[in-house]
Amino acid sequence: ILMWSLFAGSIGLIIRSIAERMGFLGSLIMRLIGATWSVACVFAIPVLVREDCRNPLKVLRRSVGILRQTWGEALIGYAGIGILSSVVALGIVAFGCCIAITAAVFESMWVAVISCMLLVVIILAFGLIVSVSNEIYRCALYIFASEGEIPAPFSQEMMDAAWKMKK
Repeated sequence: ILMWSLFAGSIGLIIRSIAERMGFLGSLIMRLIGATWSVACVFAIPVLVREDCRNPLKVLRRSVGILRQTWGEALIGYAGIGILSSVVALGIVAFGCCIAITAAVFESMWVAVISCMLLVVIILAFGLIVSVSNEIYRCALYIFASEGEIPAPFSQEMMDAAWKMKK
């Protein structure tokens, strides 16, 4: 995992530094390259965990191979998680606004401090939950794609809906 982290971090740093040096159009192109890189790496961590593959280039090739061979165009599951996360994030922002209004109404520094601490804890917990949910989903899709097994608690319908199989 350390080797993969160094490799992926280096590639990400290179993409970002090139994007910063280019104009608007070049920056847009580098962002598209960065998005392509992210999609290519979607199964990297599951490959590292489930297979005996340590070379970062082989991990990347295996990740791209699983994606290319088995799965189709849409990342519907990730879109679903992203949309749900956005809705919850808006709720957290609304909650933060309510906290600010309440603190202003009561003119209490303690209400503001305690409320801000609570809001920070909620934001951190939410970020952790979203991150773990993405990884669980990614690993389940990897197992389904590479081994043909449906990991519990997922169903065949969930796996079929997540990605379109290539014909």
